[in-house]
This record gives sequence, structure tokens and C-alpha cells, in this order.
Amino acid sequence: EDIKSVSYPLINIIDDFDKAIKYSDNPFFGIYMERVNIYIEKAEYDKALEDCEMMGKLEPVMASIANKTKSLIYFKKGEYEKALSYIIKIIEANPDWWEYYETRGEIYEKLGKKEEAEADKKKAKELKRKKEPDGEYAVFAEYLSGNTKAAIEKYTKAIESDPKNALLYNKRGFVPARGLVAAIEI
Repeated sequence: EDIKSVSYPLINIIDDFDKAIKYSDNPFFGIYMERVNIYIEKAEYDKALEDCEMMGKLEPVMASIANKTKSLIYFKKGEYEKALSYIIKIIEANPDWWEYYETRGEIYEKLGKKEEAEADKKKAKELKRKKEPDGEYAVFAEYLSGNTKAAIEKYTKAIESDPKNALLYNKRGFVPARGLVAAIEI
């Protein structure tokens, strides 16, 4: 459901997150992330950036998510050079994530750097195809439609071409595991 259609006023949601942080002995990353999303929705970008800083301090291992969010915020503010600086840090830490190249390509477009934009979009497509040769959601769609066997076969084929890709093993394991959970829930 789109946040704009929620009848609960956004100011009260922020107040709830403020109190969750205030009354928590050890506020966690997720509280700040949720509040960041609300701040972004309300275009309160400076507050969102403050929470991103806190997210990185609370859980340094999640710095990439905080930096990705900062990049998004600066992009929305039209501060493309700052957005670029954060997405570059993320790519350095996570060079195999196609989404980050796609984002950097969009930033390069806004900066008028067409060659760099095209190179990043090409790199994103290559990485995406390597991770899931049939497209990001095609295999999962097989699973959702009840064709578990086809989903497993597609993941197996992808693993054959990239045998050290942990994400593919995880997703292939997810298909029968979710089927088992569904069977248990029935």
C-alpha cells in the first residue's frame, strides 16, 4: 500500500519512531531506516541524511545500505555530484551488485556523462544476467505460479554457469523451503 494512501498521519508515524528510539536501550538500524523512508516521502531530506549517519554508526556492517540511501537522497535533492560520491563508495565495497551500477548510470545521465552512463548500464545488465540469466524475477515467477520444478531447473542452470554464486544457491534453496513452509501452514 502506498504510504500516501495511509490514513494515519505521517507526523504521528515519525512521532512513533522518535519514541521507539527514545525509549529503546539499544535502538536498532531498522527503526532509523523506517524513519528515513518517511522523511524521504515527506521530502525532509536533511533529517533523512541525519538518520543515515546514525544508521552507519549503529551497524557499520550496514554502511552500504546507509550510503545507498544517502545517494538516493542527494539524487532527489538534485545534488548529483554528492549522490555520485556515495554510489562510488558502494560500488567499491560491492563490485558485483548490478543495482549499484544501474543507479550510478542514472546519476551519470543527470550529470550529462553519457559514455559513463552507457558503460554502467551495460555493466549492470551483464551482472544482472550473470546473477539470474532469465531475468531478476523470471525464476521467482515460476515458483509463484506453482512451477517449483522449473524454478529449481533454472537456478540449477544458472549455478552451472556461476558455481560460486552464493545468491543463486540461496535462491534455489528458497524454492523448496518455501514450498515446505506452505505445506506445513496448510
